[in-house]
Amino acid sequence: MVGGLFWISQRLKSERRKIGALVSEFAGELNDKIVVTAEIAKAARNSADAAAAAMHAHAPPQAIAAHALWQNLHSDWQRVRDRIDLAVTNIQHPLLRKKYAGLGRDSYHHIIQALKQDGHIAPHTAAALMAMNDRIQTLRGLPAHTSATDAADFQHWMAAADAGLPVHPADDSGGLVQRTSTAAE
Repeated sequence: MVGGLFWISQRLKSERRKIGALVSEFAGELNDKIVVTAEIAKAARNSADAAAAAMHAHAPPQAIAAHALWQNLHSDWQRVRDRIDLAVTNIQHPLLRKKYAGLGRDSYHHIIQALKQDGHIAPHTAAALMAMNDRIQTLRGLPAHTSATDAADFQHWMAAADAGLPVHPADDSGGLVQRTSTAAE
């Protein structure tokens, strides 16, 4: 009986060592793949930056202005999305928060609708957020078509939505409207 238990314990130790060796080998291979993937991503980013710089160098002034407007709108939209996500995070009921986690983030249309229907944002705030979301979705595929009118509309909608969203802790201005999106920046 004691001999059988001793034999079982020795076999378990042997198997544990084998499993440990396999896990170490797998971890090493995984680490190598992560390093290679990071290098590929860095090379792709550098290639994209070089292509964008080359394209920017040969672009007409109108395209440069439109690109600057697009960059400002995109930056403003990122701040708005952060505040929408903060509104979702501030929801007290965990099951309701889980509902929002299942909604896609490519377009914030469904999230804004759900926040409005659940009473977490006012209808006028939702309307402004929907207008911003729709404009960004429209311009996303055509950033060179961004105009000063788009920037002015976006600023108007940001001002309308500002009071209806929670202030993001990383935003020192206390709100969305801290600058205007112009090509002069």
